[in-house]
Amino acid sequence: MKVLLLTSAEPRQRYGFSMIEKRFPLGLGMLGTILQEEGHEVVLHDRFLLGAASYPPEDDWDLVGIYSNTPCVKDTLHLIDHYKARGCRVAVGGPHASLFPESLSKADIVCQGEGEVVIVDILEYPEDFNHVITCPRVQDLDALPMVDYNLFTSDKYQTDMLFAPGKFYNMCTSRGCPYGCSFCDVKRIWGRTYKAQSSARVVEEAGYLQDDYDIDGIYFREDNFTVKPLRAVEIAKGLADRGMFWACESRVDTVDQPTLATLGANGCVGLYIGIESGSQRMLDLYNKQITVQQVDNVLTWCWDSGIQVMGSFITDHPEETHEDKQATTDLIAKHRNRALVKVNLNKWRNFDAYEKFLS
Repeated sequence: MKVLLLTSAEPRQRYGFSMIEKRFPLGLGMLGTILQEEGHEVVLHDRFLLGAASYPPEDDWDLVGIYSNTPCVKDTLHLIDHYKARGCRVAVGGPHASLFPESLSKADIVCQGEGEVVIVDILEYPEDFNHVITCPRVQDLDALPMVDYNLFTSDKYQTDMLFAPGKFYNMCTSRGCPYGCSFCDVKRIWGRTYKAQSSARVVEEAGYLQDDYDIDGIYFREDNFTVKPLRAVEIAKGLADRGMFWACESRVDTVDQPTLATLGANGCVGLYIGIESGSQRMLDLYNKQITVQQVDNVLTWCWDSGIQVMGSFITDHPEETHEDKQATTDLIAKHRNRALVKVNLNKWRNFDAYEKFLS
């Protein structure tokens, strides 16, 4: 059967969300790989990368699968109408489908959760499925196939990285985050559970990408790569054996000085850390469950270990005072010319509904 997998195009009004980064959509890539292994013909068309005016040339698809996040939901609704009018069955997944399935009522199927478990059955046995499917969690991420990067046919994907020159492919080796930051919806999508591939599987897949695509390293684009520090160390050593560099997203309470020294000695060139504020009062308000002292320590240890840091901060919260802002300014100034090589200032926003993105 013929399957079209689509991302939704970015909106004109971004409401402060940065949409500059355009890396491989690995979730759709995984679904496409699974379908290919079952003998189906798959085309992956990335409208988030290529724009709202781009469409694949054919319309006779047995199934159209759409990845939807809330900022891009307007295009999701357009795509549902577009392909339903052409007689195609349409299934929608992604974060928006998990959080707001009722808004996607025109789709044939809405998948809440991880679609890998049901994607083949959705295609082959459509009469067995209700409109909204709550998908079971994938219990063993190692059992999933390695993503076929040949599905990503465009040469426009971003493969550079702030922390080092070279060609870096993104990988996602874990799902979820066990923490409960007040501003983050990851816990609503995954629950506060964390599942990860084994270190051996991660190193194996990175090696496949190095051998087949001649890359210099990996950018681990996932919510919290260092939840299990021992696993991170094992992966780092495996990548170092292959001469690969890498970066990831982290929290200051999941790494200590010995761990950072080991990571820095084994190819880690950068960490993206959600610091959020230099004010303990604001950190407590955000339920970060970290201290300013931990932030200060980790930035110092990263500098000592040769690891660069991109720090993300929240600004303009309604309860943020002048003193809170000054504490953040002082923290940034202390570390800006050392480990802290880039600062992302994200204006506070609280979107409890998707209607803002439909205007």
